[in-house]
Amino acid sequence: TSLQVNLLNEAEKPIETNANMTFYDHENKSIKYNIIHTLNASGNPDTLFVDPQKKYDIKIHTLPAKEINNIELIPGKHIIAATSAGQGSLKISINGTSKYKNLQAIIKQKNQIINVQNVNTTLNYLTGIYQIEILTCPRIILKDVNILQSQQNIINIPAAGTLQVN
Repeated sequence: TSLQVNLLNEAEKPIETNANMTFYDHENKSIKYNIIHTLNASGNPDTLFVDPQKKYDIKIHTLPAKEINNIELIPGKHIIAATSAGQGSLKISINGTSKYKNLQAIIKQKNQIINVQNVNTTLNYLTGIYQIEILTCPRIILKDVNILQSQQNIINIPAAGTLQVN
């Protein structure tokens, strides 16, 4: 039986891709497949061939993760499962040189920790509003950071200064 997983952008087109997906047996929650979502040469989500005798729950490992539950397959029939998964990127960087080593930022959504991102990196997140807490001293807290579809949100942290008291 064939299955197609559509990761929909904000315009509900199945063009989001490159996300890891884990297929779980719906009954006993055991892992059955672990697949990287890709698009074929025509720009359509790949067709997957899976055991039709099972119901599946799929976890899409985006930030934050998405789930499609209780997918029932019908032998010999092509099934399409879809979820909204519009993404944009977040780049956090330091202006100039820094004495911070391994500086990180806590990314939250609705007061839930979604990820801990290293500074000077870029990661994809689902579209939406996030709170960012950069672990400088003092901490930098940014509220209402909006991640937009297919856009990069850049956060520049000012370089750290030093204080010398004689």
